[in-house]
Amino acid sequence: VWGYLKIYKDVVSASAAVRVNFLWSEGGSQFEFEEKLNLAFGYPAVVAINFEKQRFSTHRGSFTVESLNSFIITLSTGRAVVDTLPKLPMLNKVDQWKPESSNSKSDSNSHTDKRPSDEL
Repeated sequence: VWGYLKIYKDVVSASAAVRVNFLWSEGGSQFEFEEKLNLAFGYPAVVAINFEKQRFSTHRGSFTVESLNSFIITLSTGRAVVDTLPKLPMLNKVDQWKPESSNSKSDSNSHTDKRPSDEL
């Protein structure tokens, strides 16, 4: 997981000049959201959502800085394959991820509060 988070942070840093927001979510913690975006192919998964245009695109490449930066470039140049954005469910509010408990699910990851997904 730490390797994925480092890649994520590196991509966020490299994309500072691009108008984009990022969200990291543990796989399975937003099941309904993931299901609506057809993310059953495995993790990590990267999805770009444009709420204004009601479109989304799923990155199908490797989870590397180079591949993710290339995905962002294809999005910004209009060359990415996009799909119509389905009506998304509310996001579950979950407790902050704790590295020491990453090997097992605990009751601390309970889904008690919801947040509109268009407020990402």
